[in-house]
Amino acid sequence: MPPFSIVFSLFGLILGLSVAAVLTGFARVLRMRPKVKMGWLSPLLGAFVILDLISFWNGAWRAHDYIRPEYGFLFLALIITGTYYLAASTVFPQAGETVADFDAHYFENRRWIMLAIGFCNLAVFGWQDALAIHTLPLAWWFIVPEYYVLVIITAFARSRWLSIACLAALIGIYVLLAARTLVPPKF
Repeated sequence: MPPFSIVFSLFGLILGLSVAAVLTGFARVLRMRPKVKMGWLSPLLGAFVILDLISFWNGAWRAHDYIRPEYGFLFLALIITGTYYLAASTVFPQAGETVADFDAHYFENRRWIMLAIGFCNLAVFGWQDALAIHTLPLAWWFIVPEYYVLVIITAFARSRWLSIACLAALIGIYVLLAARTLVPPKF
């Protein structure tokens, strides 16, 4: 087994559980929909977290040249992905939790979720980008700062509409990045 595969198996397992936690939350919400006021905030946050997890997984792959299967790397991977799992599992209320308004649940948990995700992304991407600072594309200088500004605004916004706008912008960033990578290069 290649050395990176050992670390990535732990990383991938916990990230996969994070995706499963959000998807399970979506399924629970769909079943509860007639009984509770769902709103837009929790579903948008769930969509953002899923898209961010995908990019996070991609970032882990990009780091494969730097990661060694040693205890320190495994420990850091556990801290980072464990933090992400805890944030992802908080997006929607847990089974059995009585919630009449999902927007209220969002406002009770959004700060922790967004700051945890920002920390995890900074921990994984920050050092990679610092190592490649001279080769970063021009788009990086616009997209990455915009991403972190939106994460911070979303974490502290008290306005429902500002939160919706920021989450929609964050989702838009990921949709545009996905579209860009799906377009075949010109020959």
